[in-house]
Amino acid sequence: MRKRHVLLLILMTFLIHMYGAFAGDWTKWRGPNGNGISTETRWNPMALKKNPKILWRKHVGEGHSDVSVSGNRLYTMSNTAKISDNDTIFIDNVLCINTETGKDIWKFEYPCKARGEYPGPGSTPTVDGARVYTLSREGHLFCFDAQTGSVHWQRNVVDESLTKPGNSGLCCSPLVVETILILNAAESGLAFNKLTGELVWSSGIKNCSNPSPVPYTWNGKTMVLLASNRKVYNIDAKTGEVLWKHSPGPTDADPVVFDGKLLVPTYEKSTLLKLTDAEPVVIWKSDVKSSPFQSYVIVDGYAYGFSTVDEPQEFQCVDMRDGSKRWNVTWDGLGMLIASGDKLIISGQRGRLIIARASPEGFEEISSAKIFTMKDKHGKSLTRTHGCWIAPVLSEGKIFAKNSYGEIVCVDMR
Repeated sequence: MRKRHVLLLILMTFLIHMYGAFAGDWTKWRGPNGNGISTETRWNPMALKKNPKILWRKHVGEGHSDVSVSGNRLYTMSNTAKISDNDTIFIDNVLCINTETGKDIWKFEYPCKARGEYPGPGSTPTVDGARVYTLSREGHLFCFDAQTGSVHWQRNVVDESLTKPGNSGLCCSPLVVETILILNAAESGLAFNKLTGELVWSSGIKNCSNPSPVPYTWNGKTMVLLASNRKVYNIDAKTGEVLWKHSPGPTDADPVVFDGKLLVPTYEKSTLLKLTDAEPVVIWKSDVKSSPFQSYVIVDGYAYGFSTVDEPQEFQCVDMRDGSKRWNVTWDGLGMLIASGDKLIISGQRGRLIIARASPEGFEEISSAKIFTMKDKHGKSLTRTHGCWIAPVLSEGKIFAKNSYGEIVCVDMR
């Protein structure tokens, strides 16, 4: 009997170990630490060779909203058109999807404009325990029950004159810091009580920028960085007080915090700042540029990412010691990426998912496969230049990739 108990304990320990190895919730934009880095190790970078295992694929509607994953549930947003009385009505959809089957668990709809060149939501849902927060381009801010999709509270930050939408509308993803929900909106942010939706603090009314709030801890205190209106604001999360601001130039990419430093990429140059108790100190400025919406990932002191939309586009490795390019390769269009260990996971412009080595010695592809059909739900081929400007997500040994046409693909990487 004792031997049986020992064997059962060993089996349970093994199962717990296996579950822990694959457990990798990605509950918000850019992952749990807001830096585009996954901590998962039990996945196979060679899994895209020959015939990758596609668990499911589905069309959900247009948009640049990424996916968030908590347990066996995936959350994302999209926009679809409905014909009513010979009139077209555009609808935003908030979706909760089973990660194993691709089946809808719940769905919530509300009218929202598609917004032209970049149709559909630009914000990614944020999962905070039993609640999910979403933001539309038109300012609809919702707090949902993560299990049922019922609405706990809702506001519209544009209709309430708390901010202006800007040319692309509101694209930032909500950030939860303790009891506060923060948006990169207005001049230097908006904050709400995450449980009630009550306004906690606000700033001057200005057009919004696209980057999302980036949290970091300094001397035991939570700070938030907001790249907005050609400036980067350093905010006290609880009060909204602007502790300092820096003017790096025009950017749509999130700043990246690492090792007590701050990388601020722009369309014109990139700047590395040293964080201090007062205003940051410039370490270097570089001619290295950033593409729209795409933030760098930093692995072992080297930043990897795409250049601007200028032809030809490049994928590049930048040395964080001095801002110099270690290497760059010509790329067929732009894309988005995350990292896991010393591997890069890249969603390429033409529908390819690529695993590459994160190495300053040169670009080295490990495996790749074309996973997207690059067609709409009616089978029509589409060729938008921003078709794959959505970062892949690695969670529970699976990669979830999405394009702006609304196709989601789940690839088994185990």
